Amino acid sequence: MVDDEKRFRETTKKILTKKGFDTILADSIEYSPMFWIGMFTKGIKDVQKKCIKDVMSPSPISIDGGSNLMEAAYLMLHKNERRLLVTLVDKIVGVIREQDLFFAMENILNS
Repeated sequence: MVDDEKRFRETTKKILTKKGFDTILADSIEYSPMFWIGMFTKGIKDVQKKCIKDVMSPSPISIDGGSNLMEAAYLMLHKNERRLLVTLVDKIVGVIREQDLFFAMENILNS
């Protein structure tokens, strides 16, 4: 067992025991922290040579930087998007997220 994995397992067991959860610790290897750490490491090794294009999310739709907040809200709602690429003269200059939009609207209502 790798030292880090051993330390992680021991620390986890101490914390769970201290909190009264020692009865739920499974004896089976498939539920032990060592198993999950090993799975993570193996998973990383499996994907280390993948290209970003193979794992990225699809590109969001764009909106012109001169558009107003309601146009952005409409696009997000009707296109089921949580973020929009912001363009100026056909060049991407940023991203507006759903939460950015709500914060901006809140600031307007509170001013």
